[in-house]
Amino acid sequence: GRRRLVARPETGLPSRKTRHTFTAPCQEVVMRLGLFALVAAVGFAMAAWYTTATDHPANLHSDTRTLLAHWKLHGMRGVTLQSSLAVGSGLLGVLAWWHSNEVWFLMSALVLFADVPLTRWVFAPVSRRLEAIDPTSVSDATRRLLLQWGDLLVMRGLLGTVGAALVVLAIVSP
Repeated sequence: GRRRLVARPETGLPSRKTRHTFTAPCQEVVMRLGLFALVAAVGFAMAAWYTTATDHPANLHSDTRTLLAHWKLHGMRGVTLQSSLAVGSGLLGVLAWWHSNEVWFLMSALVLFADVPLTRWVFAPVSRRLEAIDPTSVSDATRRLLLQWGDLLVMRGLLGTVGAALVVLAIVSP
C-alpha cells in the first residue's frame, strides 16, 4: 500500500519506517524517476541482447583476425555504453526508492548495479587478454576467448531484463 513519510522529531529528517501517502507532486517525481530508470534498464538490456543475438554471431563467420579487429574497435565501446546505462538506471532506481520507499525500485537498482562487479571481475580479465593479443598472431585460443566473451554477454542481457522487470513491478505495484 501507500506509505506516509513523517519527519523524525529529533532530526527533522524523514523516517523510512513509517507509512506515507504521496502528494501529487511527489507521485509525479517517483513516476518520472521510475520511467527514466525503466528506459535506461531497457536500453541496457536491449544493447546486451542485440550484441548477443545479432552483432557477435554475425561476426563469427569472419576469420579470427577480422573478428578480433572488430572486437577491439567495438567491444569496449559497447561495454562502456552498457555499464553507463546499468549504473544510470540503478541510480534512478535508488532515487525512486528513496522518494517512494517501494522495495521493487531498490531491488531493480541492486540487480542493475550487479553489472559493475560483473564487468570488473568477469568481463575485464577476458577483455584484457583480448586487448593484449597482437592481430597478426591470432590462434584458435583467440577465437575461443572471443566466443567466451560473447557467451558472457548473456549475463548482461539477463541482468538488464530482470532489472527492467523489477522497475515495471515497482511502477505498477499498488
